[in-house]
Amino acid sequence: MRDAGPPLIVHVIFRLDFGGLENGLVNLVNRLPVERYRHAIVCLAGFNPAYRERIRRPDVEVLSLEKRPGKDLGAYGRMWRVLRRLRPAIVHTRNLGTVDMQWVAMLAGVRHRVHGEHGWGATDPQGLNPRNLRIRRACRPVIHRYVPMSQDIERWLEEAVGVEPGRIRQLYSGVDTERFTPSVRCRAAVGSEGAGVSVGTVGRLDPVKNQALLLDVLASLRPRFPGLRLTVVGDGPERASLEARSKSLGVAGDVTFTGARSDTPDLMRDFDVFVLPQSTKASPTRSWRPWRRGCPWWRAG
Repeated sequence: MRDAGPPLIVHVIFRLDFGGLENGLVNLVNRLPVERYRHAIVCLAGFNPAYRERIRRPDVEVLSLEKRPGKDLGAYGRMWRVLRRLRPAIVHTRNLGTVDMQWVAMLAGVRHRVHGEHGWGATDPQGLNPRNLRIRRACRPVIHRYVPMSQDIERWLEEAVGVEPGRIRQLYSGVDTERFTPSVRCRAAVGSEGAGVSVGTVGRLDPVKNQALLLDVLASLRPRFPGLRLTVVGDGPERASLEARSKSLGVAGDVTFTGARSDTPDLMRDFDVFVLPQSTKASPTRSWRPWRRGCPWWRAG
């Protein structure tokens, strides 16, 4: 029998660390009513202890399966044992890296199974990799509800993955308007040379986020607007490359890399301009439109 009390949700993610998906999960855990839901987080490949501290509820168990790189068959057995111990009412996996754990959840007897799609990675920026599509389609029969975070992903789920519209509930990421509120101060007028103009961006330092584009733009605008300053908030695998690029472009003195920060709202209040770049390879596409529902999965790609 399942434990008495509010239903338990087991959230399955690849790794709990700084990132948009992870931030959304932490906000969800912290803000859902305590009397309505309990939570546990299962990470396939570990978690950052500093990020773990953002979870304010003391009753949330965070554990790692310590999955090895590549296919670690033992990780499926460890997941099954965790789910049999926790006996959750709901399992919620997120993105490609965890979707195959839906089969484990089904075999462990979890009655309600949800999968979230938050976006595509740098190696598959349009969600069209044939192998990845086959994995998603193979997991489709055991997923009860899909939660895409944009209308474009919703259409992709229907037309490329073949999910019935009735099983999809599209949601948007919310913004905490109490934390992210403009400063009461008024910045001084900006001169024609851009003196004192602060441009900022926030995001994981990853090729798909394309912060390199901002560095190129800054270098091209510098002769005309020598007062421009760029702040890059976030961390990730591209940090060293981006720092080296800023030096090679001659703009290192005008760029600040803050690393991962927990005071993002305060930093953003100092921006005159916020820019969210994106890789052109990850721009919304309709190239998957020909793959309508009913198209054999082996013809993808």
